[in-house]
Amino acid sequence: MAVGIFQLQKLLPAFVQFYPISTLKPDMSKDEGKTFVINNSLMTLTNIVYSGIDINEISHIDKSKSICTVDFYLWFRFQSDFDVRSLVFMNAVKPIELGKPILEESDKGIMTQTYHIKADFRFDSYLQKYPFDHRSVSVAFRHTDKTRNSLIFIPDTLGLPRSGSNTDKRLSVNGWNIKHSNCYQKIATVITNGQPSEYSQFIASARVERKGMGFAVKTLFPFFSIPILLFLVYGIPADRIKDRMLICIAGIISCGIFHAMIWSDFRLLPYTVAIEYVCFVIYGLSAAGGLISSAAYILRGSANKCRLLNLGGKMIHSLAIILIGIFIGILYHGH
Repeated sequence: MAVGIFQLQKLLPAFVQFYPISTLKPDMSKDEGKTFVINNSLMTLTNIVYSGIDINEISHIDKSKSICTVDFYLWFRFQSDFDVRSLVFMNAVKPIELGKPILEESDKGIMTQTYHIKADFRFDSYLQKYPFDHRSVSVAFRHTDKTRNSLIFIPDTLGLPRSGSNTDKRLSVNGWNIKHSNCYQKIATVITNGQPSEYSQFIASARVERKGMGFAVKTLFPFFSIPILLFLVYGIPADRIKDRMLICIAGIISCGIFHAMIWSDFRLLPYTVAIEYVCFVIYGLSAAGGLISSAAYILRGSANKCRLLNLGGKMIHSLAIILIGIFIGILYHGH
C-alpha cells in the first residue's frame, strides 16, 4: 500500500509508508510497535527520508589509486526521528562523521538538515577506450542499523539546486568535464551472522570525461606516425639494409617506450586497453619489415624478386593497418 502526495505536479512518496513483510525477522526486533496487520497482511511502518547531494568540486584525481576528493553539500528532509550519526559512506576512503549541520530548519513538522562534506572517495575507471576514457565518481551511503523495512532514502528532486544540463555547465574538473550526474536509490544486501539484510542505499554519481581533444591527439600521434615511418622502409633500396633495419628497430624501441608509459598506469587492470592492440600491431609490422628487408637484401641481385617482396610488405602493412583500424573502431564504439 503506497501513500503519495502531489507536490508541484509531481507524485512523491509520503514520509510514512506501510511496507509488506512475510514474517518478523530478528533484525526487526528494535522496531517493535511499528508492525501492523492491514487487510490480513502483515506490514511494517517505513520512514521515508528525502536526500540530496550537490557536488561543488571534484579534485585531486589519483588515477593510480582510483581516489579523488569530492566537495559537496548533503541534505536530508524527514518527518520522524533520523540519526545521521548512524550513516556509513560505502566508498569513502576514511570513515566520515557528520558533525553539526550548517543549516537546520523545521516547517510543519518536516525537518531539513544540510551538511558540508569534503572527503576522499574511491571511483570507478572505464579505461578500455583510453585516451577517450571516463570516470564514474560517486558518493554512496546507507544506514547502519535500519534496514529497508524501516528506512528508505528517496532522491529529493524538488530540493536539487542543480539538475540535468545545468550541472554539466557549472561543474568542471581540471582537464575533465562532468557530462552527466544523477541521484538514485538502490538496495544493498549485507550478510550479518549468516543472514542477509537489505538496506536502502543512496547514491549520487557523476560521469567525468576528458576535456577537449588535446590529450587524445598527443597520446595517439606516436601510434600514427610510427606505422607511416615503417611503411617508408619498402621504398628504400634493398642493398641499404642498415637503413631499413635501423627504422625497424627504431619503430620497436619507440613503440616500446610509449607502451611502457601507458602500461605503468594500467598494469593492474584485468583487461587490455584498446590502444595496446595498436602497440602489438606496430611490433608485428616492425618485425615483418625487418624480415622482408633481410630477405630482400639476400635476393638483391634479382630486381623482380625484390620488387615482389616490397609489394608484399606494403600489402601486409596496409592490410594490418586497415584491420586494426576496424577493430579499434569497434572497441571504441562498442558495436
